[in-house]
Amino acid sequence: MDIDAIHKEIDQWIHEYLDVPSEFYNGLKPCPFALKAWKDNKTKILIGDASTVEEEISNWDSSYDLVAIAYDPDLWSDKDADDWAEERNKILANDNLYLMVSASQDEVQDPEYDMDHLPCHVDFVYGLVFIQCLSELNKYSEMLDKQGYYDNCSKDFMTYITTRKKAEHARKKENG
Repeated sequence: MDIDAIHKEIDQWIHEYLDVPSEFYNGLKPCPFALKAWKDNKTKILIGDASTVEEEISNWDSSYDLVAIAYDPDLWSDKDADDWAEERNKILANDNLYLMVSASQDEVQDPEYDMDHLPCHVDFVYGLVFIQCLSELNKYSEMLDKQGYYDNCSKDFMTYITTRKKAEHARKKENG
């Protein structure tokens, strides 16, 4: 895998999709916070596997809004990565961190999502594991929810959002 190619592809994804208003998200951008974090160097992109994710968790640097680890799905299947992240999230909530897996073949819910016309920067398949601060993720999610952001999202995606909120609620309850 080529980190420079992945970086270029993520940059393109942010500029050409995540930062463009979409009717699917009630006229909001699919990720209204991505471009600012990207431009402000609040993101970190690495290539690795579960051990890389664990290292980043152990050495969490709160100066980042998001750390993304690109992985090879031939070495760590997307399902295994997703199941692993789900289990890790049960424990990580206590550390106010959260993992999300995004496979390069994930189906995007937004019918306006079309990156096929853009130049491709990678000639390999990869997945991403995102590490983020749980409380910050939920804070921004609440702001978006009030603006109708999730109105068209699938039941499965809303279950993910609810699970994430419950994880933070449990952390707060446990820590008093």
